[in-house]
Amino acid sequence: MQLTHRNSSLDEIKGCAAVLVVFGHCIQGYFSDCYTEVYIFNFIYAFHMYLFMIISGYITGFLQISNNWAKRRMIRLMIPYFSWIVLRYFIQWNVREHSIKGIVRGTIDVIFNPASGGLWFIYVLCINSLILWLCKKISSSNTSLTILIITSIVLQCIDWREYAFGIKYIIQYLPYFLGGFLLNVGNLKQRWFDIIYRIGRFPVISIL
Repeated sequence: MQLTHRNSSLDEIKGCAAVLVVFGHCIQGYFSDCYTEVYIFNFIYAFHMYLFMIISGYITGFLQISNNWAKRRMIRLMIPYFSWIVLRYFIQWNVREHSIKGIVRGTIDVIFNPASGGLWFIYVLCINSLILWLCKKISSSNTSLTILIITSIVLQCIDWREYAFGIKYIIQYLPYFLGGFLLNVGNLKQRWFDIIYRIGRFPVISIL
C-alpha cells in the first residue's frame, strides 16, 4: 500500500527530533569537556535517535517493500552519506597537504567504522531498511521481524559489541526501526496512529 496523503503530525515529530539533535550537538560543542554532565544533554540523547528510528520505521510501513524500494532507499541515503565524508575532508583538512588518496583512505576508514563519519545514523537507517527488505523478500509474514527484534534486544542485554561496519549501532537501533514498522502494519496501527496524531497536535511540537 502506498502512502496516499502526507501526515503533518509525523513531519512535526521528526522536525522536533531534528531540532533536539542540533540542540544536543550545540551543548556538546559548548561544554566540550563536560557535556555528559549536563542533564538536558543526557535527557535528549536518552530518546531522540530512538524516536527517529521508530518514526522512520512507522512511515516505511505505508510503503510497498519491493526491490525498487530497496534500490531507491540505498541511493537516497548513501549518496548524501558518502558526499558528506568527502565534504568533511575538505572542511577539516588543508587541501594542499592532502590528495585523493587521503579521501579514499578516509572513506575506507568510515566504511569500517561508520560512527566516525558524522552521519552514522543515515548508514544505520539504510542497513536496517535493507534488513527489512530482505526479511519481507524471504517471507511476507512478520514473524522473522519479531525474531530479529528479540535477538537484537538479547544481544544488547548481554552487552555484545562489535563496532566493525557499525554492527553495534545497527543492532542497537534495529528493534526500534522494525518495531515502528510493525506498529503500522500490525493490528495496533489505528491506535498508534491516533496517539501520534495527538502528539503532533501538542502545542510545543506544532510550533517547532
